[in-house]
Amino acid sequence: MTVVRGFGIVLVSMLLFGALGAGMGRLLGVVTPSYYSSLFRNGHEPWFDPEQIGLALGLTQGATAGVVVGIAVVGAVAWCDTVREQARERAALREESRSLK
Repeated sequence: MTVVRGFGIVLVSMLLFGALGAGMGRLLGVVTPSYYSSLFRNGHEPWFDPEQIGLALGLTQGATAGVVVGIAVVGAVAWCDTVREQARERAALREESRSLK
Protein backbone atom coordinates (compact mmCIF):
# COMPACT_ATOMS: atom_id res chain seq x y z
CA MET A 1 0.00 0.00 0.00
CA THR A 2 1.30 3.42 -0.90
CA VAL A 3 1.15 6.44 1.38
CA VAL A 4 -1.09 8.26 -1.10
CA ARG A 5 -3.54 5.35 -1.15
CA GLY A 6 -3.59 5.28 2.66
CA PHE A 7 -4.31 9.01 2.86
CA GLY A 8 -6.99 8.60 0.21
CA ILE A 9 -8.73 5.87 2.17
CA VAL A 10 -8.72 7.95 5.35
CA LEU A 11 -9.90 11.07 3.50
CA VAL A 12 -12.77 9.31 1.72
CA SER A 13 -13.82 7.60 4.94
CA MET A 14 -13.74 10.92 6.82
CA LEU A 15 -15.81 12.69 4.17
CA LEU A 16 -18.35 9.88 3.91
CA PHE A 17 -18.84 9.49 7.65
CA GLY A 18 -18.86 13.28 8.12
CA ALA A 19 -21.63 13.68 5.56
CA LEU A 20 -23.64 10.85 7.12
CA GLY A 21 -23.15 12.28 10.60
CA ALA A 22 -24.15 15.78 9.49
CA GLY A 23 -27.29 14.44 7.87
CA MET A 24 -28.25 12.37 10.88
CA GLY A 25 -27.51 15.21 13.31
CA ARG A 26 -29.55 17.68 11.28
CA LEU A 27 -32.41 15.19 11.02
CA LEU A 28 -32.32 14.71 14.77
CA GLY A 29 -32.39 18.50 15.24
CA VAL A 30 -35.44 18.78 12.97
CA VAL A 31 -37.39 15.78 14.26
CA THR A 32 -36.65 16.16 17.98
CA PRO A 33 -35.31 19.67 18.65
CA SER A 34 -35.83 19.20 22.39
CA TYR A 35 -32.98 16.66 22.40
CA TYR A 36 -30.31 19.27 21.65
CA SER A 37 -32.09 21.90 23.74
CA SER A 38 -31.81 19.62 26.76
CA LEU A 39 -28.08 19.01 26.20
CA PHE A 40 -27.01 22.64 26.43
CA ARG A 41 -27.49 25.15 29.23
CA ASN A 42 -28.54 27.84 26.74
CA GLY A 43 -30.73 25.43 24.80
CA HIS A 44 -33.92 27.39 25.46
CA GLU A 45 -32.58 30.78 24.37
CA PRO A 46 -34.25 32.33 21.29
CA TRP A 47 -31.01 32.29 19.28
CA PHE A 48 -30.43 28.54 19.86
CA ASP A 49 -30.94 26.59 16.62
CA PRO A 50 -31.11 22.82 17.24
CA GLU A 51 -30.97 22.08 13.51
CA GLN A 52 -27.61 23.85 13.12
CA ILE A 53 -26.26 22.38 16.36
CA GLY A 54 -27.24 18.89 15.18
CA LEU A 55 -25.57 19.44 11.82
CA ALA A 56 -22.34 20.70 13.41
CA LEU A 57 -22.15 18.00 16.06
CA GLY A 58 -23.02 15.27 13.58
CA LEU A 59 -20.40 16.53 11.15
CA THR A 60 -17.60 16.61 13.72
CA GLN A 61 -18.52 13.29 15.30
CA GLY A 62 -18.98 11.63 11.93
CA ALA A 63 -15.68 12.96 10.60
CA THR A 64 -13.89 11.76 13.73
CA ALA A 65 -15.45 8.31 13.39
CA GLY A 66 -14.47 8.32 9.70
CA VAL A 67 -10.84 9.01 10.52
CA VAL A 68 -10.81 6.18 13.07
CA VAL A 69 -12.45 3.74 10.64
CA GLY A 70 -10.16 4.87 7.81
CA ILE A 71 -7.05 4.31 9.91
CA ALA A 72 -8.32 0.86 10.91
CA VAL A 73 -8.94 -0.02 7.25
CA VAL A 74 -5.47 1.21 6.24
CA GLY A 75 -3.93 -0.84 9.05
CA ALA A 76 -5.82 -3.97 8.01
CA VAL A 77 -4.92 -3.57 4.33
CA ALA A 78 -1.26 -2.90 5.16
CA TRP A 79 -1.17 -5.97 7.40
CA CYS A 80 -2.71 -8.14 4.66
CA ASP A 81 -0.22 -6.81 2.11
CA THR A 82 2.65 -7.61 4.48
CA VAL A 83 1.41 -11.14 5.12
CA ARG A 84 0.97 -11.75 1.37
CA GLU A 85 4.46 -10.46 0.61
CA GLN A 86 5.99 -12.65 3.31
CA ALA A 87 4.13 -15.68 1.93
CA ARG A 88 5.47 -14.93 -1.57
CA GLU A 89 9.02 -14.65 -0.22
CA ARG A 90 8.72 -17.98 1.63
CA ALA A 91 7.34 -19.66 -1.49
CA ALA A 92 10.19 -18.24 -3.58
CA LEU A 93 12.76 -19.51 -1.07
CA ARG A 94 11.17 -22.98 -1.05
CA GLU A 95 11.19 -23.04 -4.85
CA GLU A 96 14.82 -21.93 -4.91
CA SER A 97 15.86 -24.59 -2.41
CA ARG A 98 14.06 -27.28 -4.45
CA SER A 99 15.83 -26.21 -7.63
CA LEU A 100 19.23 -26.45 -5.91
CA LYS A 101 18.67 -30.10 -4.96
